[in-house]
Amino acid sequence: MLPQSLTVESLIGRYVADKVPISPIDWVTVIRNGLPVQVIESVTKATNLTQAELVRSLGMAERTILRRKKASASKPDTKLTPDETARLLRFARIAEAASRTFEDDELALAWLRQPNSTMVGNRPLDLLDTDLGAGFVVDTLEQIAASHQATQS
Repeated sequence: MLPQSLTVESLIGRYVADKVPISPIDWVTVIRNGLPVQVIESVTKATNLTQAELVRSLGMAERTILRRKKASASKPDTKLTPDETARLLRFARIAEAASRTFEDDELALAWLRQPNSTMVGNRPLDLLDTDLGAGFVVDTLEQIAASHQATQS
């Protein structure tokens, strides 16, 4: 079993000034300030998702992200909006939950990319653009974890 690296800290922690927030109130400050647009590229590399897959799962327009990335070449402090930052944090938290549930990053990413009968054939990744969809993905992960624990007891 490979070590799990799909954590909020590993995906976006280095883009947070000073220290990685721990409490929800710490994260609120990060969200309000926005994360640098370069975090998108870092997350795509860490997850082996394409930029199109990631931004679609976040409910963002890829052209907007491309424009911001281009702007960041001359203005390095170009940031995601608070809403985009919150969506990226939600993605990172769900990726971490999937990694914990499956105890393997590759299995977690494969699960996020595969159509799921519980989700009426939708891929979990495609439901992350809304709070309700993301909540459904989290609930499903919790059910999988509970089922896994029950079979081991």
